[in-house]
Amino acid sequence: MSSLLFYASIVLALVALALAILPLQPMTRGSALLGLALSVVGAGAVLKWPPPEAQTAPGSGLLDSALPAYHFAERHRTRICAAPQKIAAAIRQTRPGEIAWLGFLSTLRGLRSGPATGRKPVLDEALESNFVLLADTPIELVLATGGPFWRYRASVVPDAPLRQKLNGVQGDAAAFAVLDLGGLPKAVFNFSINPAPFGCQYVTTETRIHAANPAMLASFAAYWRVIQPGSALLRRSWLDAIRRRAEGK
Repeated sequence: MSSLLFYASIVLALVALALAILPLQPMTRGSALLGLALSVVGAGAVLKWPPPEAQTAPGSGLLDSALPAYHFAERHRTRICAAPQKIAAAIRQTRPGEIAWLGFLSTLRGLRSGPATGRKPVLDEALESNFVLLADTPIELVLATGGPFWRYRASVVPDAPLRQKLNGVQGDAAAFAVLDLGGLPKAVFNFSINPAPFGCQYVTTETRIHAANPAMLASFAAYWRVIQPGSALLRRSWLDAIRRRAEGK
C-alpha cells in the first residue's frame, strides 16, 4: 500500500507539473503548483514513513524461526501440477535466463553489468554472494542475508566481515534470528510446497526484512517503496519459471 501511495503521488505530481506548464485556464497554474508541492511532500513523507513491526510466533515454521519479527513482507503463490519432488528440483535448478524481467530489472538495479547469462541456477548465484542457506527440506527452502541493500551492488558483492557472520549461522534458522549484524537490516526468503487440489501443489515464496536501527529502517523504507513493484514482478516471474520447468513446458 505504501508503494502504491508513493507512485500515486508521483503520478499526481507529473499531472500537476503538466498543468502548471500548460494550464487549461489562467487560474489553473496556481492550483497546479499547489498540487505539485503537495504531491512532492506526500511522496517524500510516504518514502520515510516508518512501518510498524510485525511479529509471528517463534518456531511456528522455518521462516518464522529465522525472522519472527519484520517490518516488510512480500508473499506470492502459484499452483503447479507436478510431483513435489519435481517442483523441489525445479526450484533449485531454475536459471536466470528462464525468469522473465530478471535481466532487465537486475541491470536497472545495478546488480549486473548486462543481461542474465543463465549459466548457473539462480539460487547457486545467490549463495555465492551474500546469501546463506538456513534450511533445506523436501518442502521448504530458506535463504538469508543482511546488509545495506539499497547501496550499489551491496546485495551481490561478497563483504568479508558480513559473510563471516552469516556463515556462522548457516543451516541454523534460530541462530540467524538472534544474529547481530550491527544494526544492518536482515532479510530472509523462502520457497515452500503445500498440497493443492487435483494432485497439484501450491508453491509459495515469501520475503521478509527487519531493520532494528531507526536510520537503517528509514533508508530501507525509502528503497523498498521505490523498488517494490519490480520486486513483486520478479518474484511472480520466478514462480512462473519454476512452474514451466516443473511441468515440462
